[in-house]
Amino acid sequence: MRKATDLLSALAALRRALAPLRVPYMIIGGVAVQARGVARTTRDVDATVRGDAVPLPALVAALRRAKIVPRVADFRLLATQSFILLLTHAPSGTPIDLSLAWVDFEQAACARATPVKFGRVTLPVATLEDLLVLKTVAWRERDRADVLSLLSSSRRLDLASVEAQVRAITDAMEVDDRIPTFRKLVAQARRRR
Repeated sequence: MRKATDLLSALAALRRALAPLRVPYMIIGGVAVQARGVARTTRDVDATVRGDAVPLPALVAALRRAKIVPRVADFRLLATQSFILLLTHAPSGTPIDLSLAWVDFEQAACARATPVKFGRVTLPVATLEDLLVLKTVAWRERDRADVLSLLSSSRRLDLASVEAQVRAITDAMEVDDRIPTFRKLVAQARRRR
């Protein structure tokens, strides 16, 4: 497990890199789950930046100035094909996965992100509903556990909006319907409260 100070250092560096670019971005993943009230460990930083807001070379240059460097050789190819930059905050060794948001939902979610303070730095974090959508779309075992924990820790959610977004995205991706399992997790979370 990475030390909390390493994560805070990586988050501060990410803010230093992105703030001068004035691009919409947000923190997602385990750090966002923590920010939304769930006790959870994480060893990396996941974030999303609007893909159309800054040219890739300018983004990479800004990240390098903050000592955030690519951790794979073909990072440009990966960024153009899979819309993700696999990075490392060099001073702390903290992995940072920075996805490039091109989908309308992701871009709108960046605009809706709310500020959360991490140590001495404030960063935009995905709203609870948007985080639920992202986790339900990703749908790995860790994501399902996070969805259950997020649902269990909050009583005021716009579940209809979450379901509508999940359905639209998963239909476009042509993947299995996740709504029945999502609803089971909602029921399980209600029993936990």
